[in-house]
Amino acid sequence: AFNVLGLVHSEDLQTFFLYEPDFISELVDLLKSLYQDNFPTEIVVDTFYALTSLSADHIRMVSVINLAGCNVHHGLVPSLLRQVVASLANEPTPETINIGYALFSFIFALLSFANGANALNSSGVVSSLIPLIREQRQTHSNLVLRCLWILQGFMESNVTLVGLIRELGALSDISLRLKNEIESVVVVKENQTLIPRSKRAVIKSLLQNLVAPLQSQDNPSRTITILIEGSLPTSLQSILQRTHIFGITITHLAITLTSGMIISDPTCFNAIQAVSLPTTIINMIVDGSIPASSKIICSLPNALSAICLNPAGLAAVTDMKAI
Repeated sequence: AFNVLGLVHSEDLQTFFLYEPDFISELVDLLKSLYQDNFPTEIVVDTFYALTSLSADHIRMVSVINLAGCNVHHGLVPSLLRQVVASLANEPTPETINIGYALFSFIFALLSFANGANALNSSGVVSSLIPLIREQRQTHSNLVLRCLWILQGFMESNVTLVGLIRELGALSDISLRLKNEIESVVVVKENQTLIPRSKRAVIKSLLQNLVAPLQSQDNPSRTITILIEGSLPTSLQSILQRTHIFGITITHLAITLTSGMIISDPTCFNAIQAVSLPTTIINMIVDGSIPASSKIICSLPNALSAICLNPAGLAAVTDMKAI
């Protein structure tokens, strides 16, 4: 009932806190005792969702941050996160996975305002999440997806965190995870139709987590080096050669990433051309194999402009009459 009240954020919520001013503190105290004393998982989960429902009330969320220790490494939320991620590396119980869902929802809600993002960053939440990117079991794919949403939220909320996430090795892990996801799809669905929604959601989020660093001004050359030296160009090439199974959104992100890398560092063109990535984009235009999507069509002028920044790219565009 409180979850609904918190999400509505009505006058009734104000009235509730008028008569129950210590309710947030009691929720956090309950969460501490429940986790420490191994109480029923359902109550732990419901308590997290109750706190999450207050995300629209930034003033009260500040109290939640302080009471739940979200801003310190040894606080309740950072400590619980480390334990959940560590358990996922082994054989987690269904109860642990359910706590993980509730905990990730709460963390994602905190990212909706600056104080929440700063608090989570100072407590080391980013470094705790990164090992989850390497978790390959399909039973954990939904938690991996939520982890990626949180990392993207960090990068979008504070551009200075892009450098931190990059230096912690997350970009390499994301590129490798993208490679594995695409290879598993290509082997199974080479001659079939669109891949499942759940698989598309993970690939889409992986790509979005690579687009965000390219749009940051935090040492873009270092970002480009990591991406080019890894498996990303090959992964993008695989997507653009199989647009029928990856769909419009993923195809658009692949084109955006390609043009973004060249624009950020035109000297990387040769490395990208080594897997024929620019040529594939030009061929899509020339032979008319572009998916029927305004989003993709609108991204092509930027892609062609990026390719033309390099003399070899300009020559290819001219020779193949792509314009």
